[in-house]
Amino acid sequence: MTRALTPVELDARLFRALANSRAATSRAAQLSAVSRRSCEQSARLRLAGAARRKTPALDRWRGGLEGFRIEGEVDGVRTVATFQDGRLACSAELAARAEVVVAMGETFDCDGDGEAIAASLDDSSTALMLTLMRAFSSIDAVQIAAGARGDGWSL
Repeated sequence: MTRALTPVELDARLFRALANSRAATSRAAQLSAVSRRSCEQSARLRLAGAARRKTPALDRWRGGLEGFRIEGEVDGVRTVATFQDGRLACSAELAARAEVVVAMGETFDCDGDGEAIAASLDDSSTALMLTLMRAFSSIDAVQIAAGARGDGWSL
């Protein structure tokens, strides 16, 4: 048979239960605040994504890029091209091949909507990147710095 609890023991249990209840209520309030912030952020990101999808890719990139780095091969030789702070650094072989791409009048149709970007070495940084990519024999990696818009990677 179990013994009856004394009033002191009952009070101790009551105070522990109240303390546990207060802690659980406080934690629930914190979690509710985190959940609310997450839902608000999710809604903002969803709206931003929908707005971004409505803007054709060509319009998003036509203004240019802050910088880029392309790694690959030109005629079997490892080559890197970088564009940063308005300056292009690449091998002479890659530059010569890029000049051929420009001379051939190559264009890049990003959206399939009929608007194309013409190959160029001195127009926009987007045209420069696309021209260099076409001039590589093969590409292993491309890094794009679009930090001014806050949606790209750093070089």
